[in-house]
Amino acid sequence: MISRVTSRRIGLVLSSRVLLVALALGHLASAQGVVPFEHDAELERLESTVALTFEGFVNEPDGAPADGAVVVSSAGGQAVTNSNGRFRLEARVPVEAESVQVTAVGRAGRDLLASVRVSLPASSGSVIVAPLRLAQGSTCSPSWLPTFGGEPGTNGTVYALTKFDDGGGPALYAGGAFTDAGGVTANRIAKWDGSSWAALGSGMTEAYNTVWALTVFDDGAGPALYAGGNFTTAGGVAASNIAKWDGSSWSALGGGRSSLVRALTVFDDGAGPALYAGGFSSSVGGVQADSLAKWDGTSWAALGSGVKTTIHALTVFDDGGGAALYAGTKYSFVVTGVAANFIAKWDGSSWAPLGRGMDNEVNALTVFDDGEGPALYAGGNFKNAGLVAAKYIAKWDGSSWAALDSGLGLNVYALTSLDDGGGPVLYAGGIFTTAGGMTASRIAKWDGSSWAALGNGTGTVRALTVFDDGSGTALYAGATPYKAVGVTAKNVAKWDGSSWEALGSGVSGRVQALTVFDDGSGPALYAGGQFRGAGGVTVDHIAKWSGSNWVALGGGVSGGLVYALTVFDDGGGPALFAGGTFMRAGGAAARRIAKWDGSSWRALGSGIGSEKASIYQYVKALTVFDDGGGPALYAGGAFKSTLGQSVNPLMKWDGSSWVALGGGLGGIGGSNVFALTVFDDGAGLALYARGNFTSAGS
Repeated sequence: MISRVTSRRIGLVLSSRVLLVALALGHLASAQGVVPFEHDAELERLESTVALTFEGFVNEPDGAPADGAVVVSSAGGQAVTNSNGRFRLEARVPVEAESVQVTAVGRAGRDLLASVRVSLPASSGSVIVAPLRLAQGSTCSPSWLPTFGGEPGTNGTVYALTKFDDGGGPALYAGGAFTDAGGVTANRIAKWDGSSWAALGSGMTEAYNTVWALTVFDDGAGPALYAGGNFTTAGGVAASNIAKWDGSSWSALGGGRSSLVRALTVFDDGAGPALYAGGFSSSVGGVQADSLAKWDGTSWAALGSGVKTTIHALTVFDDGGGAALYAGTKYSFVVTGVAANFIAKWDGSSWAPLGRGMDNEVNALTVFDDGEGPALYAGGNFKNAGLVAAKYIAKWDGSSWAALDSGLGLNVYALTSLDDGGGPVLYAGGIFTTAGGMTASRIAKWDGSSWAALGNGTGTVRALTVFDDGSGTALYAGATPYKAVGVTAKNVAKWDGSSWEALGSGVSGRVQALTVFDDGSGPALYAGGQFRGAGGVTVDHIAKWSGSNWVALGGGVSGGLVYALTVFDDGGGPALFAGGTFMRAGGAAARRIAKWDGSSWRALGSGIGSEKASIYQYVKALTVFDDGGGPALYAGGAFKSTLGQSVNPLMKWDGSSWVALGGGLGGIGGSNVFALTVFDDGAGLALYARGNFTSAGS
């Protein structure tokens, strides 16, 4: 009989074959000089997880349906219950998982909780969850609720971390696929000084840009930060996949590399220190250099006959015969007529394999001394190193491979070492959930004889480094996204040896709309979105920033999110208007749009759209316009009916009722409006609408 895990893997094998075709095409494109899309991380996630949909109901303590409760799972995903208390949560679950914990948090706050452990089926599909009944001070009281909105940190994956002193003192630098760090616009790269985030110029601004690798190198003009990845410009300067940041501006490295850079390190092959860049097969500065090339500060050079594979990791290690450069790769390759299975050594003049190598890709390399002398540690997607069973991590002492206890549960993507106060330890990050047979959520430490977990968390750990922000040396983890136990730390977090902490503070999820409104106590900033907490205060999707702290607006809104905010005087004085997918405001019915007068919420007639809650019906844009009959509020979005009548996705509120606009906006298969503004093109003020429609009026 096929086991639960085995049957899942059979299904994954079929899809993996399709994925391998995509990988091969991406590799071929890169070899031909075409910049590939950055799908590696997504492919890895799909290959190691299975898609499941969790369905069920949440009830209030008195048994009534819980409207607006947030439901999360230990495998990720988030859903909000409708007016019937029903939820439908989608998540990708590790293929080796036997069960998942599903937790519900009541709309009134985190003190209303319910949780249940759900056994998983043998294949992808729907999972029926037993009814969850909320309880005040529930004994489940999880200290960590995964995917509970976004948190301080970055808004996208962090793939690389390093420390660098640009003249203003040492700081932590993060690279990845994000465009925001702690609320600061920072395109794919950012600096953390211990208290706040800062951008590095305009960064890498084009779509699909990613920074995969960071290192520090002195080319003779002083130490500088080098970034490698998939980009064509850095700070507005043409820079093909690799660039230099001197602390104030970006510059290119000759002609750069013709394809993606995944790894960077500094090595002295006898001719002086040089920067080594690895990635896909490519040319550098017009010179064919295959997967690895050397930059001496003025020009690029190939390494011998080259390495025809994809390089994921680079590091320098002395096995007793002198320092050498070690490369971990995605594919096996041949050097000097000998097979180098996923890992090889460059001594400055020639390549050599490391024994029999691995049976699958190597993603991370580092050097660590466990008390028996420095050794090379490799992490990746392998299960054997040489002739030794070594699950996903192994040690090379210069002559042979050794396992680290029973290894880890799944892929390793990052390695580093640190003395956490009890002596030097090796840290490993990845997608695994066990280490040495014990539970360890995506990150664990090895003291030379045994594994130990670092709290708990969700997401894939992609980068690890050590940095002292002034309060002592600590471990920093970057992820996809990583959230640590007891703290809100999106995509990047700090481990001080005993606990995790976030880098910065803010709201607990995505902000979709901002505006300024004076409720009588002075102008203040208002934010709306998918968050339910701000500065530790429960705010339910909308909050006010007074200049020093966050304040809730009554009971907030529930049953959905806030997408748009504006200020309008409908005759009763200026008020704040919010639009979105929500169905209630301040506890009362308010379909997708509501008014906040500074002290209480009020609905606008019967609201917008049908009575049924749906993420496919929403108010996405709000603005004020005077069409000659006096100022009115205009709402655009996607909604099926208002006042029982079918309407197009643009409506006008005159202060007492909703009015359709002429023939409205339409299109085959439906239409929607995403943005509204007022502009005078010389013929007088007019309202402009942007969205998905093919007709306006007739």
